[in-house]
Amino acid sequence: MAIDDSIRVSPDVVTALDSGPTIKNYAVVTSVLILFSIGLFWITRQYGELEADAEAVLAPIFALVGLIGLVWLTMVVLRNYAILKKITSGIYYERYVDDLPPDWVERPARTFNNLMQVPSLFFLACIIMLLTGYTDRAQMMLVWIFVASRYLHAAIYMIWNYVPARFGCFMAGSITLIVIYTRLVLDVLY
Repeated sequence: MAIDDSIRVSPDVVTALDSGPTIKNYAVVTSVLILFSIGLFWITRQYGELEADAEAVLAPIFALVGLIGLVWLTMVVLRNYAILKKITSGIYYERYVDDLPPDWVERPARTFNNLMQVPSLFFLACIIMLLTGYTDRAQMMLVWIFVASRYLHAAIYMIWNYVPARFGCFMAGSITLIVIYTRLVLDVLY
């Protein structure tokens, strides 16, 4: 039985697949995330009993809102620049299927979309902390770590876009958010 030439994978596709992240890359990221999680555990043990003002959570909220605004502005500027310079046309933005713009034009849009997802859970946690008055020094450190992870994730996504590094930042922020919620739930319920 002969293989049909029309369904063969082109060498370009094989090269693109071969140049992606490897298991070794993800093993390194996983190791770093394990150490990161141990660090979060240490922070909660070391600073969990020290008081903090609940209103101090407003600063990290505004810092994250600032990042979202910066990414949104970058998205708007790059999209309009690309249309004005005829790098892409407005047709793509009507249906999102034809005349795809270059990746550098759309990375800020994908980053902005990402900032509309997990950070919404962060904002909810901060609102709960404000309403219940629950904060301690560990919780404040955790919220700042989450914000830092989102800044780093956005920078990696828009500038470098190396998937293992981006994934590591995403997971670090997600793990931090899980710790924030776990501590919040345990304090509110018990």
